Amino acid sequence: MREAILGLREHNRTDHTFLEGLASYAEKFSRQSGIDTTVVAEIPGEPSLTPHREVQVIRIIQEALTNARKHSGARRARITVDETLDWTSFVVEDDGQGFVVDVAPGEREGFGLHSMRERTELVGGRLLVESGPGLGTKITITVPRGQRGTRHPSGMSV
Repeated sequence: MREAILGLREHNRTDHTFLEGLASYAEKFSRQSGIDTTVVAEIPGEPSLTPHREVQVIRIIQEALTNARKHSGARRARITVDETLDWTSFVVEDDGQGFVVDVAPGEREGFGLHSMRERTELVGGRLLVESGPGLGTKITITVPRGQRGTRHPSGMSV
């Protein structure tokens, strides 16, 4: 709960860019969790996102890192930001213990993953979760840039 309140307070600040805010959050998360967390932007400037998408992406990243802190035993995490002409992607990776991703028929996905998936779909994006026992976890969030597009290309794997 403390992380959610901190995240809400910090997101309302207008004196920093999205990437500066993300780096600041990663630094605080590192101090509080003991998980060395870095942000790598593979783009020349700021990501081109609507304010609504920015909020949802931040919340998804916060949930991914919270899951890493609570469940993975990770020592390191990395957030990578990249863009194509139409899409912005955020990859959250950790070196934790990993887990089995497949949900058996009739079983429900965990609350955190379900919440991340719903938030991603809400902004027209897709969420890809890759993990396995002993392999760490990699979560890829892909959302449309700016005002472009409302649906994710069907050819992209999920």
